[in-house]
Amino acid sequence: MGENGKPLFATLASPLSQAALDAARRLHARVSSRLQGFRDAGLIHSPEDAEKLEGPGAALLATGGTERLLLDAFDTGFKPYLLAAHPGMNSLPALLEARAALASRGLRPLTVYGGAEAIAERLNPLPAALALRGSRLGFIGEPSPWLVASSLDRRAVAARLGLGFVDVPLEELYSAYGEAGVPRTLLHMLEERCVVERPPGELVKALRVYAALRVLVERYGLDAFTLRCFDLIGRLGTTGCLALSLLNSEGLVAGCEGDGQSMLTMFVARRVAGAAAWMANPARVEGGELVLAHCTAPLAWGGRCRLTTHFESGAGVGVDVAHPGGEVVLARIDGAASRLVLARGIVAGSGMGLPGLCRSQVRVRLPGDPWRLLDELPGN
Repeated sequence: MGENGKPLFATLASPLSQAALDAARRLHARVSSRLQGFRDAGLIHSPEDAEKLEGPGAALLATGGTERLLLDAFDTGFKPYLLAAHPGMNSLPALLEARAALASRGLRPLTVYGGAEAIAERLNPLPAALALRGSRLGFIGEPSPWLVASSLDRRAVAARLGLGFVDVPLEELYSAYGEAGVPRTLLHMLEERCVVERPPGELVKALRVYAALRVLVERYGLDAFTLRCFDLIGRLGTTGCLALSLLNSEGLVAGCEGDGQSMLTMFVARRVAGAAAWMANPARVEGGELVLAHCTAPLAWGGRCRLTTHFESGAGVGVDVAHPGGEVVLARIDGAASRLVLARGIVAGSGMGLPGLCRSQVRVRLPGDPWRLLDELPGN
């Protein structure tokens, strides 16, 4: 992907006018100074320069007459996943023509339009998105039987995002659990950090699940996984909630119930936003607010922590972490990675301890009707 694995950013301009070249050079400087994680390929205005571009990246078509330059670059190895245009010098017409030509060659780039600041803001997530490619997502056990709409079309997801998938039998987790030691440092941290409502033996069993999952992550080189967690209750007499909370806090994406779509959404969110994601159920709608609940919130939130029982079974260790507040983004990617549903909200409360719900609880105030979001979701 270029130097140090970074995608390219190139600005293309027609050589017909020196004034246009100078303006394009200034525009390139304004955009590139705001970019992070790109390799600057500079101003491209000749076929010889275009043919030197190689690898994935983004292209700003600063002037008209740049369509052929872009196709020359594409034909020799440049993959412009994002095309940018600005409101002048026939930039947008060139983008539209070039985009159609690339689509006929099998590449369908996204379009970015605006001034230098707006272009940079839209380009900056690209390095993180490209970094998804080659990642390995694991299914430890099969999806839970109640997840009738949350599977992944692995072939489609692999084609769109470049991800690989690994199936790990639950028996391997049970075997690793039998050999796992207790991470004493984590045990002491939890006893100091959280209100502990479970006997020490329950924390020990939950932490052995954490240690066993760590073994499988390293064995299979996983960047994320989802666990068929309810089976652990009958087989091991504990739950995976605490292990998933800790792993998500450490930067490894860990989902539960074998939910592939939630795992994929969490993984993309973590890589793009750089923050721990939480897999949660929309549990209640109250006016303009949505109550989310689940037993696996990451301790990395930093709010009050309570270690209690798992909600549905009353067994193991469920995690109740209070969200510190502020703005949040609710997201869900569908099973083919072809559609993303997003909503911005403000945390209106957390750690409420509402009965009849999973342990970690967050009340989110949405700017519109919460049912508009729920009606758009591809599943739970």
